[in-house]
Amino acid sequence: MNPDIDAYINSAAPFARAILTELRQQVHQTLPGVREQIKWGMPFFCLQHNLCFMAAFKAHCGFGFWRADALGLQVPEAGSTKGMGQFGKILSCDDLPPSASLQTLLLQAAALDAAPVVVTPRRKQAPVSLAMPEALAQALQQHNPAGSFFRQMTIPQQNDYIQWFLDAKTDLTRQKRLGTMLEWLAEHKTRNWKYMK
Repeated sequence: MNPDIDAYINSAAPFARAILTELRQQVHQTLPGVREQIKWGMPFFCLQHNLCFMAAFKAHCGFGFWRADALGLQVPEAGSTKGMGQFGKILSCDDLPPSASLQTLLLQAAALDAAPVVVTPRRKQAPVSLAMPEALAQALQQHNPAGSFFRQMTIPQQNDYIQWFLDAKTDLTRQKRLGTMLEWLAEHKTRNWKYMK
């Protein structure tokens, strides 16, 4: 057992010591190989990864599982005030889940901890084209080399040019940018060609 956890429990309010001691004993009885660590200022129980944690506050304690969603745990709705963890504000040992229930959850959490974490790849959203300003569309239509290369570029590359055109504050700036765009596009240059190696 970790002496840092001993110190944490001993520094807690008297009501909390009994709760923390009971939780600690239950965790070690159910999972003999569990390790103890202080993380983020509170006791954690770990196997391969963070498994569960407990914490003492001025008037209550909290206890929770690190991957609670995967275990299907939710904060109790009836008869409990939301606190840190999934068991509401624990005011005494009477507020702890029954030993058998807690042991079942600990064993499920340990099995989950041993299983590889399945990361669901994020689906890439298809890029959305910005609305083409009429003046830019006409210029690209009239300037074939520039228009041809513009249509070959990716949507994000096209959007870079369109946004640059739209960001111009005055008509004079827009006209200058339009001329520069047609020149760069005719040379097969993207908007940020200067920064590309």
